[in-house]
Amino acid sequence: SSITINYSNNEEFTLKADAVLLTNLFKELLSNSCKFKHPDRNPEITITTDVVLNNIFKFTENRYKYENFVRIRYADNGSGFNNIYSRQVFELFRKLHENEGVGIGLPYCKKIVDMHQGTITVSSDQNAGTKFTILLLIPPVDSLMKHLNSLEKY
Repeated sequence: SSITINYSNNEEFTLKADAVLLTNLFKELLSNSCKFKHPDRNPEITITTDVVLNNIFKFTENRYKYENFVRIRYADNGSGFNNIYSRQVFELFRKLHENEGVGIGLPYCKKIVDMHQGTITVSSDQNAGTKFTILLLIPPVDSLMKHLNSLEKY
């Protein structure tokens, strides 16, 4: 059995992020794609990135400040799940499959994204795969320069 990963990037961007945590995020998503592959086909994963404007006060009524975010779309062709569980999969110890894992992988992914001032959502269809959309804040240039300057001291 083999796995195919397709990647496309529409714009260049610079993230201020924890490399270990982002690596763990993608390891978990890849692991789930392999664990929950469709029995009749090899796993295929498509990852695309682009830059979008998003309100950083999304959850605060009548507050608006738009910043650049990188949008990462991660899609697989796995077994999928009923989309009514799309919020519950991020709850700790919530499992949709009886025999796999303990229910901490996707909550861990959500925590990683939250720590980077981002959001993660999922949509899925039974037997048709799963799609994750991850938004991560791209810091303004002045914040990024301050961060890079602070690194030079070490």
